[in-house]
Amino acid sequence: MRLMMRIMRLLGRDPHKFGKNKDIDLVAIAEVDFPTDAVIDYRKVADIRDEAAACHASQSAGSLTGGIFGWLRRMIASKEIYMRAVPPPDGKVEHDLFQDIAELPPLRRL
Repeated sequence: MRLMMRIMRLLGRDPHKFGKNKDIDLVAIAEVDFPTDAVIDYRKVADIRDEAAACHASQSAGSLTGGIFGWLRRMIASKEIYMRAVPPPDGKVEHDLFQDIAELPPLRRL
């Protein structure tokens, strides 16, 4: 995220006012050091993820899915990071949010 903020600044965009409504402060988000309990690599389903994110375009992803930002994001940042409250994390970083919880069918477009 910090790299994307630097690029935004170079292109004259304000990372303190992000999203369609300019109500997201990426700088404040990046400054918080949350624990990482899961890292999900979504490259295999990036197109589906982008379609889902487009449903919430005013909150962020809509302006990062196309153009140079979309290309850069896919090349270097196709992961999402999560922290967990319940059940309490065991200290290991997970790579599948549903492992040992449920068997899910393959992901497909509707």
